[in-house]
Amino acid sequence: MAGDPATAVEHGAIGPGLRAAAAATLVLAMACGGAPSSVASPRASPSVPASEKGALRIGVEALGAVAGAPLALGQQLGYFKDEGISAEEVPLSGSQAALDALAGGIVDVVAGSYETVLRAQARGRAVQMIAVLTDYPGLVVEVGKKHEGQVRSIRDLVGHPVGVPALGSPAEDILKYLQKQAGLATDSVPTVAAGAGSASVALLRSDSIWALATVDPIAAQVEQGGDGRPIYDTRTPSLAAAVWPGTWPASGFLLTVDFAHQNPRTVQSLARVAVRALKSMKAHPAPELAADARIFSSDALMPADGPGNVLDTLKVAEPRTDWSKVDLKRTYDNSYVKKVKV
Repeated sequence: MAGDPATAVEHGAIGPGLRAAAAATLVLAMACGGAPSSVASPRASPSVPASEKGALRIGVEALGAVAGAPLALGQQLGYFKDEGISAEEVPLSGSQAALDALAGGIVDVVAGSYETVLRAQARGRAVQMIAVLTDYPGLVVEVGKKHEGQVRSIRDLVGHPVGVPALGSPAEDILKYLQKQAGLATDSVPTVAAGAGSASVALLRSDSIWALATVDPIAAQVEQGGDGRPIYDTRTPSLAAAVWPGTWPASGFLLTVDFAHQNPRTVQSLARVAVRALKSMKAHPAPELAADARIFSSDALMPADGPGNVLDTLKVAEPRTDWSKVDLKRTYDNSYVKKVKV
């Protein structure tokens, strides 16, 4: 069944970003007792002006299944169709690939990390996030069963390998931030590229790594299988507060300022899709997303305290980058979301 999200995720037939969207769609469909298209949803105004672009190429960073839920719903519930847009998803391997794809015109928009926006601005590129999908990253640091009694904090992982989805990923950045918080050198804990799928759990189970920094559904798989327990968990605001003093916007829709100037109605349509998808998720919470439901934005607006927390993390993780060029007020534009009426 080539069109079945469960089959595609299980067999790895699609890229990491698309696996994320497929898995998220699947769990929401299960929660609603049927296909996602059967979910009652907020409707867009019938007077919405047509977008400039009938087709939109959306690059998808490998953010994990849960973070991909709003984009997946935008597709499955027909929100893009309502805007007169055919959205094509293009899998991207990470932040650098997203920047390259935007610069090269390979994609029009990226469903990706706010970190990507900050990196772009540090390099003198005018990129902004116009709708926030998640206010928290949902990252969990799971300690393997064999070492549960030995590890209570990041200090106990010094010199021992920790798996991350990819080197240079947000997970690795956050691990470095945790080390800095603990008064350690940011290379005290060695990291290993473990991937974002079940193979990473196998590494933890075999004791090839002492811990795994991951997101759901892999984190839930670790816990449900008894293969590890969390020592850091950012799946809820209260738990994330142990790491940052407030929000940490992880994902959203980002694009170049030039694209926004040339296609204002298309960008407005994209903001409307984001708001409608988030409202549908709030109105129809999926039991399978219970541990992660609070990572999602309630209104798609950039929270006031979030940009500084993400920039602080990047300054620790990437100290050789000159971050002085970053003007946080220019890294996002809330005006499109504020105009949405649904």
